[in-house]
Amino acid sequence: MNSEKLKGHILILITNILFAINMPISKYLLPSHVQPEALTIMRMGSACLLFWLASLFIKREKVTIKELLFICAMCGVGINQGLFIVGLNRTSPVDASIIATGVPIFVMLLAAVILKEPITKMKALGVLMGCIGGISLILASTHATGQASSLEGNLMIIVSAFVYSIYLVLSKPLSLRYSAVTMMKWMFLFSTLALALFCLPHVQHVPIFHRETFNMTQLCALLYLLF
Repeated sequence: MNSEKLKGHILILITNILFAINMPISKYLLPSHVQPEALTIMRMGSACLLFWLASLFIKREKVTIKELLFICAMCGVGINQGLFIVGLNRTSPVDASIIATGVPIFVMLLAAVILKEPITKMKALGVLMGCIGGISLILASTHATGQASSLEGNLMIIVSAFVYSIYLVLSKPLSLRYSAVTMMKWMFLFSTLALALFCLPHVQHVPIFHRETFNMTQLCALLYLLF
């Protein structure tokens, strides 16, 4: 394994650790402290702002295929994050994390169909180990009170995982052409604009934005999710 590939694997591992921490924190805030729609648009809007600020410090890249970036934006951010947060609001974080183990399966199959990537023995073995781990979690997990499974919520997260897998496959060629910051700034901009009309009105109802119901713990949890 070359150094670049190893670096990529390490970064993806760190991302998944942060994503795992994200689940219980999101569940803590949802829905009594922050509505799902409000959390969705705040996450997208803050990421959009941060990536456009970061783009000021890197070489400007001319993007000529914004149409495909829009599709990636909706699959990787808009539909994916929106469905995931709403689904998580209706089911348990344990279920959500278990369902997330299905992403490698979707990616492997979609990559074979769209990118014509062969399904090697190592890939199949890795996916099999992930499935075994997911099944083990299902058998060993017990849900806390108020965090029962929800078929509707689980289905939303499954669709979210599938849509995210489409993004991973479609974005692979783009990631070789453009920097991560360039891709992210356009993707989060498209997603924020697409969902702003539906989600922005919910932000005004977030309790921590009002003096009478302000809570520092909730604010810190929200800041983690945003940054």
